[in-house]
Amino acid sequence: MSKLHTLTADDVEYCDNKNRGSYTGLLQTFNKNLGDHVMTVLHDEGLYRHLRFKNPKNGFYWFDLITWPGNLTITGDMGTYTFARTEDMFTFFTGQINTGYWAEKLRAGASGGRSEVKNYDVDLCKRWIFQDFWEYSRDMDTDVTLEWWNQLKIYILGEYSIADLSSTESAIDTLRDLDMPKRARRHYSDVYEHADGWEQYDWHFELCLASIVAGIRTYNASKATSDE
Repeated sequence: MSKLHTLTADDVEYCDNKNRGSYTGLLQTFNKNLGDHVMTVLHDEGLYRHLRFKNPKNGFYWFDLITWPGNLTITGDMGTYTFARTEDMFTFFTGQINTGYWAEKLRAGASGGRSEVKNYDVDLCKRWIFQDFWEYSRDMDTDVTLEWWNQLKIYILGEYSIADLSSTESAIDTLRDLDMPKRARRHYSDVYEHADGWEQYDWHFELCLASIVAGIRTYNASKATSDE
């Protein structure tokens, strides 16, 4: 049995969850919790493969990779996703993890299921609100800037803010309902156009992508050793 490959910082450089927390980022979580997984080949016949990756001592974070012509499925403890793109999907998941492009190849929903693996993030929303205020308020009079900032501080960005930012829809409604200074009265009327920037890819989805990359590398290395 071959041990599952670990990943490097370069592999997750463009992932949304690479810095989820000091000790819970994508790379740290993957290498810590899947570092003792080993590969068991359940079936290997051309493009028809069934590989299992599991820690021999427990079932945490186990996963299977299953391929058939034009398709790849990952299933297990972290969720189930099926992708379709090329005849041999093991040649598709190469290089750094490309969450946005790979999500387009999901076999579910509109846009390849991409919208189904993105989640609203309140911190991203607040960051956008602050950056937007900083960018546009610099060209306004001091009294307008102060009035605008006080509204944001009281309702949204302050320690005891009372606004509902629990979802994309509620955040849009909150911003549209702010009692804005006259010169900035319609500033948030088209705020929905920026809502995509308040989303990031699902944690478990990116963990599955990391598992696919590592699993394919493990399989390819094992095949190369066998061929030699």
